Parts: sequence; C-alpha cells; structure tokens
Amino acid sequence: MAISLDKLQTKAPQLVDLRKSVDSTLKNHSSLTGHVAKVALALDYSGSMTSLYDNGWVQKLAERVLALGTAFDDDGDIDIFIFESKAYYVGVLSIDNYQGGVNRLLAKYHMGSTNYAAVMQLIRNHYKTGLMRKLFGSQEKKLPSYVMFITDGEPDSRSDAEKQIREASKEPIFWQFMGVGGTRFEFLSKLDTMSGRFIDNAGFFSITNPNKMSDQTLYQNMLSEYPSWVSQMTAKGIITA
Repeated sequence: MAISLDKLQTKAPQLVDLRKSVDSTLKNHSSLTGHVAKVALALDYSGSMTSLYDNGWVQKLAERVLALGTAFDDDGDIDIFIFESKAYYVGVLSIDNYQGGVNRLLAKYHMGSTNYAAVMQLIRNHYKTGLMRKLFGSQEKKLPSYVMFITDGEPDSRSDAEKQIREASKEPIFWQFMGVGGTRFEFLSKLDTMSGRFIDNAGFFSITNPNKMSDQTLYQNMLSEYPSWVSQMTAKGIITA
C-alpha cells in the first residue's frame, strides 16, 4: 500500500519530488485510485549498457521506479531482476536501502548478451505463486504485477520472447517496455502491438537520450497503457484492482 509523503520525507527525502510527480500522473487515471500491485524492475545487464550503469543513470531510473512503487506497491518495495545471457532475481529496493542499491545488488554478476525470454520466464515463475495476498485483515485480493522492462537492444531470440508475452497474456502481469538509446526498437514495438494475445499485456516507449526525459513525462509514458489493462483484467476477474 502507499507510503505516505510524511514517511518519505523522514526516511527518503530524495524521493519526495519523484513521488509528487507520480501522484500528479495518477490523478489522471481514476481507475488507479486506491490501486495495489507488485512493482518490478527488469534491467538489461548486457555489455552495451555499461555506460548507463557507470554514469548512474540506471540507479536514478531505479529510484524513479521505486517512487512509483511507494504509491501503489503492496509493500512499498520493488523487486529487481536482471537479464544478460541468463536471468536473475537479485533482491529488492526499498526506501531503507535504495541509495547505491543497484551497484550493491549487481556486484556479483557479470554482463552478457540480451536474453529477454529468460527474464520473462523468471518473472512469470516468481509471481505465479503468492498472487493472492491478504490485505485489510481477512480480505484477499488478486494482485497484478507491473514490470518496468529496460533494454538498449534486441533480444537473443525474438521467437522465444514473443512466445513468453503471448503465454503471459492470461496472467496478471503487465510489461512496460522502455528502449534506451539510438536503436530503433522495431521488435519492442511489435511486442506492444502483436496479435494472438488474450489481452494486450504490454506497452512500449523509447528514449534517445535518457538524461533528457522529465520525471513527469516518464511517469506519463509508464502509465499510458497500464490503466486500460487493469480495467480489462479486472472485468475478466483475473485481478482485483
């Protein structure tokens, strides 16, 4: 559930302005009033991403996603996954440990290629159990998961990634893809619009220069398609918004 601004001001004051930008964006989506979900961040850990880790951009992005998590994640933390040739769940970022958290969580891993399918399968397995979470005493809610998926390149296997998204379209997971850098990202655009899915379960936007997108614009992009997905999945009884 949402972490209050007062608590953020006390424990993580650097996130307060980010959270205000989140709240401003959420006001435009009435279907997300009181919304509760798991929030996750899937990070490309291929060699071409090196400069974005080294210059602190990935850490800054993780903090922006964490600010979203403080608004509607069920416990205010965000789950962090990485993908290279393989995929790994590396832990959580919270308002207690987020500073320098990306470098700390990834310290023992090595960069590789760009295996979308591996991390998609890992995330699907991670959230397959525990989707029924007890909230507000005895009341149970079927919670969705919102996955912010960051990459600067095409996947090792397009067909495997397409299969993962199609199979996941009946599951309570929304995939928000963000392409970073100058690549044209035709494949991510395809994942956003491809046929053969139970429900459109993905969104996509790209950034040429990741340092030039304002917080407000980022959150508007992050939440442009998610509210519609929440409404459709709620109507089908797959999630409880």
